[in-house]
Amino acid sequence: MAAPVPAGQAEPEHLIVQQAVFAGARFWTALDRLADRRGHEGHDRYLWGGAEATNRYALRCRTCQRSVATMLVEREDPQRH
Repeated sequence: MAAPVPAGQAEPEHLIVQQAVFAGARFWTALDRLADRRGHEGHDRYLWGGAEATNRYALRCRTCQRSVATMLVEREDPQRH
């Protein structure tokens, strides 16, 4: 996930996530902290887009019925290895 945002700057609405960390423990921990900072502490959340063949996802708040953050998963390029 991205580095912490310096004080006084807004967090980006759209996140870029590397495929290697997508849906791992660090990924969920970072999204939980982000949702808490955005006012969704203790709310039920879900990842939208997981049942589709896509690289675009959204963390949504089930309690508020709003998007917490959207993300683009960068797939690894096998040609670069």
